[in-house]
Amino acid sequence: MTNHYILTVTKPNMKLRLTYKNKRFLAIKYISGTFDEFVIRHLGAILPVYENEVTAKTKEYTGKVVYDLEVKEKSLFTLFNDAWHLFYVDFKKITPKFTGADGKALKSIILYLQSVTATDQEALAVWQGVLNQWALLSDFHKKNTDLKYINSRLNVIIDEIKRTTGVGSDGSNNTTEEAAGNFKY
Repeated sequence: MTNHYILTVTKPNMKLRLTYKNKRFLAIKYISGTFDEFVIRHLGAILPVYENEVTAKTKEYTGKVVYDLEVKEKSLFTLFNDAWHLFYVDFKKITPKFTGADGKALKSIILYLQSVTATDQEALAVWQGVLNQWALLSDFHKKNTDLKYINSRLNVIIDEIKRTTGVGSDGSNNTTEEAAGNFKY
């Protein structure tokens, strides 16, 4: 696993990006600021060789050097894809093959759900609701878990879930609304 840290030397306000792969130092990249005497004299000392040494280095250089773990948020596509993969493995008990055609179908599903919901979070909630309610579908739909199929029949699938759970198109039945994935469009 690869992690990145932003190392900030506070006095000259210099920033470096440290990369650790499998918990071992891999690379350093200059981001901004100037190299001053402190940085030049102590560069080797302020660079932890192993990722688990970052905490000790933070304490050792308190007030002089800050180490911030770079955390990247997952894209909406990744969140949709992760939800589908979890669903697929749980439902079929095997890991799915994911091709470019599947990626294209998933992008189409995302665009459609974004167009019928107010926010990306709502679109993701609807997607998760569809997948969570998959067992309610007719046997024909239930056995077709392929993204290309889901994309081509998404309207029918959502309608069937809404009819089965009793949720109207305005989401009026509060008792089953949450179970149906908040289908309020």
